[in-house]
Amino acid sequence: MTDFDTIWRTQDEIRTVVNAVLGECIWNLSYNDRRMAIELELTKYYPFLRAPRVLSRRHM
Repeated sequence: MTDFDTIWRTQDEIRTVVNAVLGECIWNLSYNDRRMAIELELTKYYPFLRAPRVLSRRHM
């Protein structure tokens, strides 16, 4: 099983770099109780960025 803290930190690093390059925050990072999943989604569309996958216990 993958450590959720490690996943959370990795997602934070990705968000920090992308936010710095774009000059604004474009992410919504949340925990979905029903699905027991950490969800990272884009709040703005940029053609050169691909939407990240949802990481949950099922995928680990």
